[in-house]
Amino acid sequence: MGPKYLDPDPVVTPGVANPDITQGSIDQTIYNPNWSTKTTRPPASYTNTLKQQHLAASKFKDKKPSHYEEDHFTVLELGA
Repeated sequence: MGPKYLDPDPVVTPGVANPDITQGSIDQTIYNPNWSTKTTRPPASYTNTLKQQHLAASKFKDKKPSHYEEDHFTVLELGA
């Protein structure tokens, strides 16, 4: 396991579980071969703004957004 500071922090990692995905709907959602993260992925305008906010609040000296990638606390395929 890597350094603790690389673990996701649920306090600053945004997002919520998709309420459309339940045990009852799993066959129509994530088990459906037509299910796509394209419909659940937030727009780049949102994630780019989020990245800038995170960098501004961070202690990292390198504040260049292209050097970083926002990640999901829960993978999109699982409905987050």
